[in-house]
Amino acid sequence: FPYTTLFRSLIANTYHELAHPKVVLGRLHLALTAGGRLVIADRGPLSTNAEHAIDPALVEAELRRHGFDILSRDNHFLDQPGEGPWWLIVARKAPL
Repeated sequence: FPYTTLFRSLIANTYHELAHPKVVLGRLHLALTAGGRLVIADRGPLSTNAEHAIDPALVEAELRRHGFDILSRDNHFLDQPGEGPWWLIVARKAPL
């Protein structure tokens, strides 16, 4: 994405699949406008599908390292039948 062109971005049920999440976060940080939001939702560590799950604490730490402020985190955002709880993080590109 071109620099500072996104106001909002959503990563849903995908973060756990990213081979290079640090690269993705770095590029999204460049693409988001000042104060732009990034929302990430994925399966949590209690999921019955462990290979398609990720700990939200790990994602939150990666977001902070890439210049995002955490606005909210819900560790039990959604209950998918047969899968267990999903989490949701809302982050903002930190002001300079």
